[in-house]
Amino acid sequence: MVQKLETIGVLHLIDSLDAGGAERVAVNLVNSLPRDQFHVHLCVTRRSGPLEKELAPEVSILKLDRRGRFDLVALLRLMNYIRQNQIQILHAHSSSVFLASLAATICGCKLVWHDHNGTAEVNYRPVYPYRIIARKVSAVFSVTRPLANWATTVLRISSAKVFYLQNLVI
Repeated sequence: MVQKLETIGVLHLIDSLDAGGAERVAVNLVNSLPRDQFHVHLCVTRRSGPLEKELAPEVSILKLDRRGRFDLVALLRLMNYIRQNQIQILHAHSSSVFLASLAATICGCKLVWHDHNGTAEVNYRPVYPYRIIARKVSAVFSVTRPLANWATTVLRISSAKVFYLQNLVI
């Protein structure tokens, strides 16, 4: 007898759906995950944008309309959505990793961080907040080798958890 595997709930988080590189990658990923293995969701933490119309019809979307850095109402809505939809993996793109790390800690999800920020930003990032969230991540996908190196050397994330993954274009 073949046992049917349950689908895994995955929620991608991105600040907006403006026409940018990280936003395009998020849309490409949610549209391409195999539906027989994953139940795919997308959370836009701040605002939507023109890329929303490119989402596959079966991708569930949550719009938080987060107004500030510490928007408790948005966090509570996100946690409620995670629980209601049995989300197991949060895939945070760029700076949405901060909100995602709070939700993942409280809800018991795995956290994956897709670091899209440019190499120049590495020198200007405040290290301490990133070190806090670094302890929570199960994996980091960096779009440049310098970002991957920064994650392992500065944030002290195990190299076994850090992957260099060029931006994909479909």
